[in-house]
Amino acid sequence: KNLSNISTETEGIVSTQSVQIENILAIMQNIDTMSKQTETKISEVTNIISDSLGNISSMSNKLGVILEQMKNITEINGVTISNIKNFTDKLLSIQDILSIIENIADQTKTIAFNSELEANTTTTEHNNENFTLIAEQIRELTKNTIDLTKKIKEQIREISSSSELLINTGNNCMKKTQEGNAICSTLDSKFSKIIDFANESYSSSEKIKDTIHEQGNSFREIIITIEQLMEDFRKF
Repeated sequence: KNLSNISTETEGIVSTQSVQIENILAIMQNIDTMSKQTETKISEVTNIISDSLGNISSMSNKLGVILEQMKNITEINGVTISNIKNFTDKLLSIQDILSIIENIADQTKTIAFNSELEANTTTTEHNNENFTLIAEQIRELTKNTIDLTKKIKEQIREISSSSELLINTGNNCMKKTQEGNAICSTLDSKFSKIIDFANESYSSSEKIKDTIHEQGNSFREIIITIEQLMEDFRKF
């Protein structure tokens, strides 16, 4: 009778432990399932980060190309403005020379007029006619010279005005390109930080995925052990 009672109690204990083990096994299996799902989700996140990293890197590279082009434009614009200024300075120096020529021509015209007056009082009629003809030719030449220099000076003033407008426009463009350079540099810096953050996120996601995978393997080993334990209890 005592053996029968002990056997009954033992069966009850075994049955209770078996139920408890089954509950533990069910919990472990649920955890394993959730672990697999989590690993899948982490893999999806890792893939998204990887794709985003590629897109960001591509955008950063394109921004770098744009920044380099804008720097080249700024340099070329600066050289162009400098050349225009040099050209304007040379035009102004030519204008000074033309003023001297105009002054000499004006003096020459005055000298020719005075010489003609003097010739009228001191030379014969024949010589006077020749001198008058020469004086008229000199006056005509000096007049043409003065008119020509005035026309050239006017053209120089027009070119100088256009050059000044070009310089002002170039300076405005320079300012805009410099502002663009600053914006691109700021964006480039921010893209670099985003890339660094994306790399860190990708690395962290990979580590989490590996950890979950290792955890899943450990859970599966535990499940196999529990299943073997249950099999032993059933045999018992």
